[in-house]
Amino acid sequence: ALCSKGNVYTWGSFKEKDSGQNFREEPPKDDPRPTISPGDMAKVESGDEDIARLTVPLGKNNHPVHVTQMPQRVTAISSGGHINAAILQDNTLVTWGLGITGEMARPVCEGTNDLDLITRERLTPHLVQWAGPPLERKVLQVSCGEFHLLVVSREGNNQLSVYSSGLNQYGQLGLGDTENRHQLTKVESLEGKGIEKVEGANYASYFVGDANKKLYSVGRGDYGGLGITLDQPETEFCVSTPHRVPLVYDIDTQGDISEPTQNCIVEANIDEDEQPEIEQVAAGDSHVIVITKQGDVYSWGFGENGQCGQNKRDSSDKDADITLPQKMNLTMKKVTYKVMYASGGAQHSAFIINSTDSSEYSSGDDQSADLLSSGMDELD
Repeated sequence: ALCSKGNVYTWGSFKEKDSGQNFREEPPKDDPRPTISPGDMAKVESGDEDIARLTVPLGKNNHPVHVTQMPQRVTAISSGGHINAAILQDNTLVTWGLGITGEMARPVCEGTNDLDLITRERLTPHLVQWAGPPLERKVLQVSCGEFHLLVVSREGNNQLSVYSSGLNQYGQLGLGDTENRHQLTKVESLEGKGIEKVEGANYASYFVGDANKKLYSVGRGDYGGLGITLDQPETEFCVSTPHRVPLVYDIDTQGDISEPTQNCIVEANIDEDEQPEIEQVAAGDSHVIVITKQGDVYSWGFGENGQCGQNKRDSSDKDADITLPQKMNLTMKKVTYKVMYASGGAQHSAFIINSTDSSEYSSGDDQSADLLSSGMDELD
C-alpha cells in the first residue's frame, strides 16, 4: 500500500519456490507489535512449527509494515508474484523481493542461506539496472507480471520507451525471443508508438499507446487472453512481438480466416476512428478488462468462472472463454453501472463503480460508489 505521504506498507510474505520458506521485510525497530502472530506461536508451542522459520526475515508479516529501507518517498508501486517495485520521487525505480528470473532487473544473491545477505540484496529496495548505454531516464509507470517487470520511461530526447526484464519463456517481454533478461531491456518494436500504459499478467503483457487508442498484447495466449484469435488457441500458444488488439473490430468482414487459432487481426483493416480512448487495462492471470474514457468496459480471455463478467455461466467451460474483446453489459436489474476502476485476479475480477437506478435516477442525482465482483458467476 502507498500512503499520501509517499510511504510504502507491505504485509504477507515472499515464498521461495523450491523450499517453500516464507521471507518478509524487516519491521521498523520501534514497531511495538509482535513479529510472530498468536496463531503461529501456538503452532510453535504445539511442536508443529520451528520458531527459527518464523523469525525475521523469515515468516510472514500479519499486519501492514512500513518499508523504512526505502531510499526516498514513493509515487507509485506494483506487486508481482515474487517482487515489489516502486517509483521514487526522483523518477527512478527500485525493486525488492525473491525474484531470481530477472524480474528484479538487478543482480541478486542466489543459492545462499545467509539471511543477512538475503536481507541486504533481495529484501531491501535497490535501484534497477538498464541494458544498453547510459541514458537520462524518468520512470513514468511500472507494472509487475507474475515473473516479469514492465516499465515506461521518458528518455533524454523526450521520447517514451518501454523496457522489460524477467522470465520470458512465452515471449512476454515483447523482445522477439524467449530468452530471460536480468536487466531492463528496451522493447524496440514499440519505439515511436507513444506507449504510456503497461500491464503485466501471468505470462503476458499489454501496452497502450498513440494517445491511449492503440492496445498491444504479447506473450502466452491460452484461452484467448491475447485478444487476437477467432477461436480458442492451443495450449501454450504465444507470440513474442506485440500485436494490435482493437476493441472495435468486425471479424466477419475479414473473409475466410484460414487459421482461426492464430492471430486473426489485420492491422491495416482496423478502423482507427472507431477505437475508443483507453482509461485502464487490468489483467488477471489469463483474462483482461479494459475501461474506456467513454465509460464502456471490454473483457476477454479465460471465463470459466465468470471472471470476464459476460454472463456465460450456462456455457460450457470452453464456450465461456472469450477470444476477442467483447463489450460488457453494464445495465442489469434496472441498475446502470459506471465502472471507475477494475482489478483482475486468477479466478475473479473486482470493480469500483458508480451505480444508478435507471427507473429512478434523474440528471443531477448523487451517485453512490460501490464495489462489484465477478467470478464463479456473472457480474451480479
